[in-house]
Amino acid sequence: MKSYILLCVLLFLFSLFFLQCTNDAKPYQSSPLDYKWSADTIDGHLYSIWGGSSNNVYSVGWGNMYRFDGHSWTRVTLSIGSFSLYKIHGFSNSDIWAVGSLSYLVNDKIQDSSIILHNNGGGWYIALQGKSRMLFSIGGQQNNAWVGGINKTFYSYDGKSFKRETLPNMYSGNDSIYSDIVSIAKGENDIVYALVYIHYLNSNAPDIREVYMKNGNSSWIKSDSNLTYFSSRLWVNHSNELIGLGNYPKIKRGSTWSNYLPFDTVSAIAIAGSSNNNLVVAGNTKSYPTYSAVYYYNGTNWTLIPALSFQEVRPLDIAYFDDQIFILCSVSNSGKTVIFKGHL
Repeated sequence: MKSYILLCVLLFLFSLFFLQCTNDAKPYQSSPLDYKWSADTIDGHLYSIWGGSSNNVYSVGWGNMYRFDGHSWTRVTLSIGSFSLYKIHGFSNSDIWAVGSLSYLVNDKIQDSSIILHNNGGGWYIALQGKSRMLFSIGGQQNNAWVGGINKTFYSYDGKSFKRETLPNMYSGNDSIYSDIVSIAKGENDIVYALVYIHYLNSNAPDIREVYMKNGNSSWIKSDSNLTYFSSRLWVNHSNELIGLGNYPKIKRGSTWSNYLPFDTVSAIAIAGSSNNNLVVAGNTKSYPTYSAVYYYNGTNWTLIPALSFQEVRPLDIAYFDDQIFILCSVSNSGKTVIFKGHL
């Protein structure tokens, strides 16, 4: 009898322990690995994508702008002549910017000029059109934005007007050297970073990159120089660590750049996510023929998403929302763009 009572007590205690463990267990969090993926194909070359929400997404490119309303993509009519838009970025649904160039003829030769478009919620209009060169980067924050482009073209925006700027100690050579401001990224508080790509046209010298940093009202300073391992884009993670994307993605911790990915088979072009434990990185395999490669990172492991691996498809940009992900890709030798959409 005593043995039976003891057994009942042990079973009761075990059931209490099991219920406590069950209550303490964290509910399963879905991730892009669980998403269903579809693909929208658009005629033309698109280069950048941004959205204030998953039902208000814009994509821009060579002579084109499209908007996704949650159901389908519609071409946005822009009566501004021959244009190309290389980057779109917004601070809200009523404060969206797109930068690029307008093309025109001078003595039968095609020339380009800067153009900046703005949407304040009432439609698109030209905020700046200048005789400086094409633009392909924008970043910062509302009323304190920065725009960069080819051959040292650089603007600041204070919420009212644009002002032509220069970066200090930027390499200044002759016409055989281009210094392009290819990416601008915002850090925490008022910190802004700018990536400069220096290309030698008539020399076998390797292309190099320089990183500039600005903190609030302080002047721009050159924080890194003679970098050769990444080239395409800067991004700041949720721990305020600077990441450089390209053939050899790096992350800067303190004053040291180290490898960001645990493998060396992918050239990473775009990154986005809601936290350091919930990231998507998109790029291409380095070996020929190339395949698109999209990885999900949960804070511990990098996992390839097999459904997004296609030959001769090149990811260019990502728009990330809690309920949906858009991955913008070019398709080699087709004149078409594919936008992968993932959702539960």
